[in-house]
Amino acid sequence: MALTDIFSATTRATTIADLSLGPALAGFRTVQAKNVDIVKLAQLEAIVTAKPYSLDGLDPLDRTDTEGPWIIPLRPGFVEALAVLDESSARAAALKWADGPDWAAEGAADSDGDVVALVEALATLARDALAERASLYLWWSL
Repeated sequence: MALTDIFSATTRATTIADLSLGPALAGFRTVQAKNVDIVKLAQLEAIVTAKPYSLDGLDPLDRTDTEGPWIIPLRPGFVEALAVLDESSARAAALKWADGPDWAAEGAADSDGDVVALVEALATLARDALAERASLYLWWSL
C-alpha cells in the first residue's frame, strides 16, 4: 500500500525541507490521500482540466532517488483547475473519478463520499496554494 500526501509549498521549500517522514511532519499544509498515486491524480487532472490523460512530465524532483519517498510537482493547469472547483463541480468531478477502474480494483475508497471529500479538500488546498504563490506536490512513499 502506498502512502501519499498532497501538499502545498514553494519549490524552494521542497528542496530545503526534510520530507522523509512526510510533508505534514515538516510543517506543510497537507491533504492525506492514501493510495492516490500519480496515475490516479493524472486521471483526476484529465477530468477537471478536460484534457487528455497523460503522465508526461510528472516526474519526481529527484530523479536519481530509487528508494523514495518521491516528491512530484503537480502541473500548474491542474492546480488552477482544482482551485476554481465549487462544491457542485468538485462533487461531479469526484464521482466521475470514483467511477474509474482503479478505485474499484483497489478498494481504496470506502464510499463515493470519501472521494468527494478528498476532491473538496484538494480544491481548498489548491486555492490556498495559489493565494500564497505556492503549488501542489505529491509526496509518495511505498
